[in-house]
Amino acid sequence: MIPFGAVERADGTIAWPPSEDEIMNVLGYAEADAAAIRAALPHNQSVRAMSLPMLAVLKVLAWKDRHRIAQGRDAADLALIMKWYVEAGNVERLYADFAHVLNESFDFERTSAWLLGRDARAQLIEHSPRLDRMLGVLDDVLAGELDHEGAQTLVLQLNPANPDDALMLLDTFHRGLMGSEAP
Repeated sequence: MIPFGAVERADGTIAWPPSEDEIMNVLGYAEADAAAIRAALPHNQSVRAMSLPMLAVLKVLAWKDRHRIAQGRDAADLALIMKWYVEAGNVERLYADFAHVLNESFDFERTSAWLLGRDARAQLIEHSPRLDRMLGVLDDVLAGELDHEGAQTLVLQLNPANPDDALMLLDTFHRGLMGSEAP
């Protein structure tokens, strides 16, 4: 269990007692909690679960903080979510609400990444009292990784065998997150 919310500092961090020397970034945890969904369990039970868009947001933020010590872990999770988000209960939405993207240049994975970014943005708008800060931090991380002159560490961790594909997915996710209307 990780504390957040009322114990969180203004910069989105917490300090672990007793020495307060160990600092952890919990930026986005309150937003993920507020956007949690109810998942049905057997025997009329339910549990709150993190939404996939907010999981993607937290994976980007976690990658930013720990990509040097946990190489590839958060990137692999983010890649999986970006590639398959449409299949995670969003196929009907794609056809009903986003038919404009179903054209001759339609690409399933790219559209999945865009829709994930779009939904993450919508959840942040709805649930974040610090929307500008959240989008700013996410934009800084992603724009830096999309820079062709940069190291592209996240891109290489997303798909080491095909960094061009990873770059395309990350760029499309970023565009959805920043409000682009099409992938």
